[in-house]
Amino acid sequence: MRNKTEEIILEKIRSGEVKMKPKWRFEVEKKSVAAVWLLCVAVAAVSAMSVVMFWQIYNPIDVLGFGEVGQQLLLEDFPYYWLAGAIILLVVGVWTFSRIGDNYKKSTMSILLTTAVITIVLTILFRFVAG
Repeated sequence: MRNKTEEIILEKIRSGEVKMKPKWRFEVEKKSVAAVWLLCVAVAAVSAMSVVMFWQIYNPIDVLGFGEVGQQLLLEDFPYYWLAGAIILLVVGVWTFSRIGDNYKKSTMSILLTTAVITIVLTILFRFVAG
């Protein structure tokens, strides 16, 4: 037995007052959110890789041995924009990942850890590929 609200909605659909969205539209929206999440995670990994490469090239312990000149070199050459980009994209990735499928039911910490671990794994893989 249907309730009154269902009958009203079905009647509006039948009369053409309300149009149903096609299934393919929902699928495209779902896939596009997943693609945005993957893009955010991949670009965050590339950004994090630039910070890792900075630490490998400059080796801060050795550079700080130069005293004030070493400190100035590290502060001026540090890739702040890349670090900020990685952090911002990680936050956007967490927000996007929470909107994929049933992830809204998961805890924020679980979503954050999943996104962070995938970003770290991609950073390591990209670093090995970059040589």
